[in-house]
Amino acid sequence: MLKKGDIYPTYGVKFGVSHKHGPWAMTSVIGSTPGNYISLFVKNPEALKGAEAFRVIDIVTVEPKQRFKKDIGKWYQTVNVECYAEPVEVRADGDGGVKTPEEDVAALFGL
Repeated sequence: MLKKGDIYPTYGVKFGVSHKHGPWAMTSVIGSTPGNYISLFVKNPEALKGAEAFRVIDIVTVEPKQRFKKDIGKWYQTVNVECYAEPVEVRADGDGGVKTPEEDVAALFGL
């Protein structure tokens, strides 16, 4: 589901500053079943400025939560994950996935 090394686009990432946590960046990753979400909070949001994608380099905390969604009148399960990230260059491959330059070089030399 979510692990170190995963790559996510910065499109749609929200940035902010709180008195309690300082600067942050957040994106939602949809879980394996409807209604399950992971909120991914990046603790070093300055690394994402100007990047088209980022890689999760360290997971700091994982905290399950139950949230009530007023517009649908239901409770749903969510997980808040705090991580550190680094910017990464990516390109779309023919299968609809993404590749990094490191993966391209490894494939070229059979590593």
